[in-house]
Amino acid sequence: MNTLRLSLVALLPLSQGLAAQDSTNVEFAAENNQADVFIEKCHTWRNAMRDNDMDLMWTFVEEKFKGPLKPKMAQKLKKVAAKHRRHLDEAGAYVQRSVSLSQETPSDTAQVIV
Repeated sequence: MNTLRLSLVALLPLSQGLAAQDSTNVEFAAENNQADVFIEKCHTWRNAMRDNDMDLMWTFVEEKFKGPLKPKMAQKLKKVAAKHRRHLDEAGAYVQRSVSLSQETPSDTAQVIV
């Protein structure tokens, strides 16, 4: 089984209390990007962006980005969440009929195209 590392580094770190509770958002085992655990993490991430839940978004950030890089990462998280909410606002009212993840990415790469 390949280990799939979900490191939404370009997108995603949290208070230490919540990070200790849900540190599995950074690294977890999944067979591929179609695995239930991976899809669940994607939904969690998208909901955190939608709800502007910065604490939850920080749980997706690797520890190395929480040190001296924390101020830059905090700005990046805010920017990514704002962009996501802007896209949702532009889409208006819609009914989600399905969600599909790209099967074209290598099985050890955590890329999601929704």
